[in-house]
Amino acid sequence: MIAKINKLINSQFISQSDTELIITEPESNATINRVTFRNSNFININPNIISYLNTIFTEEKLCKGYSLCDELTFQQKCDGIFLIENDNNWYICICELKSNLNQENFLKAKAQLEVSLLKILTIFDCFEPIENFRILSFIVSQSPQNNTEEKLKQLRNRNTDKKSPAQIAYQKLIVNKVCLIEENTCLLNSFNIKERYLLKNNSINFIEGNNCVVDILNYIN
Repeated sequence: MIAKINKLINSQFISQSDTELIITEPESNATINRVTFRNSNFININPNIISYLNTIFTEEKLCKGYSLCDELTFQQKCDGIFLIENDNNWYICICELKSNLNQENFLKAKAQLEVSLLKILTIFDCFEPIENFRILSFIVSQSPQNNTEEKLKQLRNRNTDKKSPAQIAYQKLIVNKVCLIEENTCLLNSFNIKERYLLKNNSINFIEGNNCVVDILNYIN
């Protein structure tokens, strides 16, 4: 697989580790600045490659009819992108670190994850498609400020009929530590690329705490 990846992505953006992978937040004042993934062989893709792809993602060319897409959205990138293999299944893993996970930051992180994933999938799709990737998405943050256990109970019991899909996803992420991304709210589902990859039941996992160590196999079904 690494030989195939090297055909698609310049080797300066690729590194490997057979022990652990550390993802960091570049902002110096961030309170969530590091997460370590373990228990797999990791192919790390430098997320800076996303910046080189910004020019091909414009509202005129790719986002017609999708009101939330604009040039600023497609300039975003996440903090970590890596590949792992388990039982002959390949996973694209994307990760974003956020110091504070309120609903606004959740929506921003969700967009960063989806845009980064879209661009990586586009590289594969345009040059040499690699079939049947699974997708693992992670947001690493502290628990939302001022959310006591009692407030979490209120979130669980509140009527969901009056909530937007984004509000429901945020609530589920905080309460259940994972949220399913509805097909009609996922940025990737605006593009034909979705048919080539396993994007159904795509979810975001919430990892709580700074400098935490994560067993990646706990997130593989």
